[in-house]
Amino acid sequence: MGGVERDPGEWLETARTVHAIATDIIAFLAHIEEFQKRLWLKKKFVLSTEYCMTLNRVPAAFYPEIAANTAQREAWKALFSIQDINGNLIGEDYAEPLTVDFLKQHPNLVLDTCHFDSDFKDRLLSQMPTLDADTDGVLLHGENFQALNLLTAKYRESLKAIYIDPPYNTKGSPILYKNNYRDSSWMSLMADRISVSRELLTANGIFCAAIDEVEVSNLRLFLQHLFGTENELGIAAVCSHTSGAPSPKGFAYVHEYAMFFGMTQDARVGRIKWTEKQLRNYREIDSQGRRFRWVTLRNDSGGPNKLRRNRPRLFYPFFVRGNSIRLPKMEWDEEARQWQLLEAPDADETEIFPIRTNGEEGTWQYGVPKVEKHLSAGELQAQLDGNGNIRVYLKWYLKEEGILPRTWWDRNVYAAAIYGTTFLTQMFGDNFAFPYPKSIHLIEDCLRVSSLGKADIVLDYFGGSGTTAHATI
Repeated sequence: MGGVERDPGEWLETARTVHAIATDIIAFLAHIEEFQKRLWLKKKFVLSTEYCMTLNRVPAAFYPEIAANTAQREAWKALFSIQDINGNLIGEDYAEPLTVDFLKQHPNLVLDTCHFDSDFKDRLLSQMPTLDADTDGVLLHGENFQALNLLTAKYRESLKAIYIDPPYNTKGSPILYKNNYRDSSWMSLMADRISVSRELLTANGIFCAAIDEVEVSNLRLFLQHLFGTENELGIAAVCSHTSGAPSPKGFAYVHEYAMFFGMTQDARVGRIKWTEKQLRNYREIDSQGRRFRWVTLRNDSGGPNKLRRNRPRLFYPFFVRGNSIRLPKMEWDEEARQWQLLEAPDADETEIFPIRTNGEEGTWQYGVPKVEKHLSAGELQAQLDGNGNIRVYLKWYLKEEGILPRTWWDRNVYAAAIYGTTFLTQMFGDNFAFPYPKSIHLIEDCLRVSSLGKADIVLDYFGGSGTTAHATI
């Protein structure tokens, strides 16, 4: 019944043999993986480099060759419809072959060196001694991890902003991974590339990532780990699908997220443009050409500071005569916790306190020292409201640089379908394959926030398939 018991020594010897074989197998597999890793990290060749430049940057000596180039002409016909140019309106009529005069009359046509041989390209570039300084855009096409490593040597710590729109790890934007390791494989993809790109940021640079609800929590934790929670600048919810994207659980998602992280605590967000609706509120212009509007000086907010009992220093009178206004002589009584008047109003002056519409004693928005500065600058005025009551108004200037970004972005122009997909289709036709593009206006505002309103140095990688790298330098 019990069978023959084996000698413990035999079990031990078997275990040693299995351990030895397993160790050899593990070492062999590790060697293969290390070899694959070395191949993956090995610097890659640049297969080709081309340049695009407007004709006004090209020496006129090259114009005869350009005019005679059939491939360049056909590209201009496809991209810019030069065949429709009517000489009665703009310069010379379109004709084939092109003429030098035609090129001179259209200096903004973009020459692409891919349509010319290497001899032409070498001669052209030799005539441009400041080519690197004049280059204001770089586009790399390749695997994004390798492209980022290629950029690191030249652009380390020199980029103001990085914007990424990675695959969202959904059926709509699939990437190749084992289904049992969806989150971990996706996070590995993010970690490798974001860690490299971080080296490109300046000390006050900002990193922005677009993401939806599927991976927002995982990506946020990783970015907090990489940049530090103290450098998390903010997360904006962006209404980019006004009609709603259906989900398996019944909700129609109308928003996604834009997460902003600073490289260090020196990073500061920029401002975004005022909307036309907001600008219409600033109808008046002062003698210096600055736009402004009048706002009430009384604190009409819903916070506790609106009441005198909470902020007694903000309860004091103005003496008003017509539209003119002045502060009376007064001093603060710390024991009584109120301002003591040292003079009475003149016979033709009216004493105005911040009394709320319900009769409560309220407060002004600013204390006496700041109000004195506004008075000396001529920025306070008394006016009658719609009920004939005297109100004190402050001249509120428009900040020309824009408005601070909020955490809810709901402008109509953020709609991806209209200002992304439709926009690109109108430019390039139905065959232009770029899935799920963002609104151009959303990208613009993300870059304004990320680069202090000047999006002249920015990196964007992760195309729709996760295999392209783009840099605008």
